[in-house]
Parts: sequence; C-alpha cells; structure tokens
Amino acid sequence: MKASGLGKKIRMVGFQNDIASFLGALDLFAFATKSEGLGQVAVEAMVVGKAVVMTNIAPLRGIVVDGETGRLVDIGSADSFTHVIIPLLKDPTERARMGALGRARVKEFFTAERMSQETLSLYEDVLRRRSTLRASAMTA
Repeated sequence: MKASGLGKKIRMVGFQNDIASFLGALDLFAFATKSEGLGQVAVEAMVVGKAVVMTNIAPLRGIVVDGETGRLVDIGSADSFTHVIIPLLKDPTERARMGALGRARVKEFFTAERMSQETLSLYEDVLRRRSTLRASAMTA
C-alpha cells in the first residue's frame, strides 16, 4: 500500500463488533482470501449497498457477479486488487451502481426465507428419491 500511495487512505482495522455500522462507513469492501466457508461476509457487505472486491474463489463467485455487483480478482494477486480498487475509489457512481445491484441480489437470492425454503426443498427431494429407491428395491 505504501508504494501505491494508498497508505493514508486505507486502514487495516481487524475484528469489528458492530458490522452494519462498520460496513456502512466504507467506500467499498475488499476481501482477499484463499478460502472461505460460506461467503457470508460478501452478503453482509452487499446488503448495506457496498461494491465489493473479492478473491475469485468458491463460494464468493456464486455470490458476487463480476462487473455487476462487484469485482472478482485472481487469488494471490495484490496487483489485481490494486488495479480494480483504485478505479472504483475514483468512481463513486460506479460504486453506487454496484452497491445497489448487490443489495438487490442479496434481497432476491440470499434472504433467510429463501435459503430456508431451498434447504427444505433439498431435504424433500432427498426423501422422495429415498422413497423411490426403497419402492424399487421392494419390487425387485
């Protein structure tokens, strides 16, 4: 960050308790990681309307639509992050567009109601298949 001159504009803050307020104060949300379990951090940043810049890994690529709700960059490439973050920091209109699309995506695909309904549907499908297999085994 020193070499790019961003040292005075970017702070590494560590653990935060009040996530919503913290995320709301950001210009954009950047997350560089080699692995991620659920991608909840992406959903949290998007629901408060932040453009996100994240490593292109599963499950993040299933949450962030590159170029629409944020940007996905190569894993392990600080240069990729720099080349994406700097133009976004200079373009509040683009950040706002991505943030609005991200919020809409979360409300459409990542609500508790939708996720619980999809989980229930998955269980029902498994039970149907199990019943079908049992019925087939009994007639064989």
